[in-house]
Amino acid sequence: VQSSDMDEVAREAFLSQFKEGNDTTIVGLAVMGGIFGEGIDLAGERLIGVAVVGVGLPQICMQRDIIRDYHDKNAENGFSYAYQIPGFIKVMQAAGRLIRTLRIRVRRYSLTRDSCAPTTGNFSRPIGATQRG
Repeated sequence: VQSSDMDEVAREAFLSQFKEGNDTTIVGLAVMGGIFGEGIDLAGERLIGVAVVGVGLPQICMQRDIIRDYHDKNAENGFSYAYQIPGFIKVMQAAGRLIRTLRIRVRRYSLTRDSCAPTTGNFSRPIGATQRG
């Protein structure tokens, strides 16, 4: 589990637990955008699945509120443009940073007050990857 005071040494120790051929299943829990937000390379069988839990909504701020108000005034869903779509992109980027092969399985869970049902999609390939053959 990622801790709030994790430094680079602790980060590397955490990642070193994910080895190919482990006899046991290792589950890592980390915060989206935290110390594990960049530079993770769990190649081969070191990582076989990813679950991104949450909505990834950006913080409420004046810039986002201006975007929301603009779209609301133009009869569009301002909250969606200002918060939900950027949040979804953040979730997809978080999963994409871990997906390195075509064999990794991804499941995205949207846990909100409206729904606790898992939302799945075709996330079998990294964004930008092309299918060979």
